[in-house]
Amino acid sequence: MSVAGFKLTLWIPVEQVGIVIGRSGQTINKIQGGTSSRLNVVPDQDASAWAPVYIRGAPDGVFAAAQQVVELVDEIDDCVAEFHLGGRGRTLLRDENSGPSNLTLETKKVSADHKVRILIPQATGNAKSDNKPSKDDAAPCSLEGPLEGVKKALKALVEIASRKVEKKPQEPQVPQVEKCVSVPATRLRTVARRGQQQPVYRVVARYSGTQVAKRPRDQPIPEDAIVAREPEDALSQAALTVESVVEACTEEPTKITSSVISHVLPDENIDNDDFEDPGCSEDESSTETDASDEDDDEEVPAEPSKDRIGFMVRGGEKNVDAACQALVQIVEGSSVKDVVAQLKVAFPTAASRRGGR
Repeated sequence: MSVAGFKLTLWIPVEQVGIVIGRSGQTINKIQGGTSSRLNVVPDQDASAWAPVYIRGAPDGVFAAAQQVVELVDEIDDCVAEFHLGGRGRTLLRDENSGPSNLTLETKKVSADHKVRILIPQATGNAKSDNKPSKDDAAPCSLEGPLEGVKKALKALVEIASRKVEKKPQEPQVPQVEKCVSVPATRLRTVARRGQQQPVYRVVARYSGTQVAKRPRDQPIPEDAIVAREPEDALSQAALTVESVVEACTEEPTKITSSVISHVLPDENIDNDDFEDPGCSEDESSTETDASDEDDDEEVPAEPSKDRIGFMVRGGEKNVDAACQALVQIVEGSSVKDVVAQLKVAFPTAASRRGGR
């Protein structure tokens, strides 16, 4: 790789500017003709004791001209080299996460080895993907330090920027699997309720690296679906409620209180006033008891699909198993915070992905 717009600036003592120029410009013209470079000396005795000498051209010719200037004067100050690199070359020399310098470790090593300060601005516009140096791509790169150090550092940086970027081999795609989790309709709000940002099942999808979607109710739940049960405390509470209803019918058959009915049938659309019962006799109670005994002897039919909601989980097998287990745990009473914490440990990089619909 070559560089474009190369310019080297030397500082020489003001009183020795005439030596570099020579009588009628003979010396400076000789240097320019022998090195195919262009020199420009700008003396300013009032501004500084040092006068800048600007040398432009190809790097080899510029350094040859600079060496001849060094041989004519007693001493020189540190020099500055400015040049342009293509966007891809700059990318190989820069690292946005390396601190204020934004240089790669290899570029920093070049700076330390040759005692040169290196500045590589970021490419802009179309030059980001261009490998050809251009004067219009961005601010010029610069090297500042001793002449010999700048020369060696430039050579090292050009070698680094000329390397071909090796494409990373694509990781093999993980086989995708899909499983269904069957959730009781009474526990739907446990996984589908909206929190501060999104429903719980989407949080599970995010931290497990899967996609989770609620299955339409008109579609049957697969037979191999993973079944989430009601929490044990909810089942025991329901049993106690049924016992209280039986006691209410036996001891005070005049009326079933609306508070009991609301526990047995927690449907917001049902009016409790509709459940006033003028009473039931002992014969009716015994008849109902006999009927219930007969029902116990019969085979219990399968749970209607409308009483359960399916959630489809898709992704890698390990991720899907973890997501299904997380949904089951949450439905059965586990803390969402604890379950998500387990997913974060098992899949630390999955949070950057988004799942669920």
